[in-house]
Amino acid sequence: MLGPDDWNILFEADEEYYRRGSFERIYPVKENVEYYLNFFEYPRYNNLILSRWLQSPVNFLEKILKKRNNCIEV
Repeated sequence: MLGPDDWNILFEADEEYYRRGSFERIYPVKENVEYYLNFFEYPRYNNLILSRWLQSPVNFLEKILKKRNNCIEV
């Protein structure tokens, strides 16, 4: 179960991704997150949360935001 701090990590990462402009994210991305996690001496909790989120087959953040935006629209 994710706590409020965990959700903040995911939302911040998602916001950073959409603010990137013309830059390309090279890490973490779904295709290489597991590979590069092996290079960290100790996996950080935030990195583990992001890796699980990126490897999820469904982007649940988009679903949550769409649902939230539908409730807010008048």
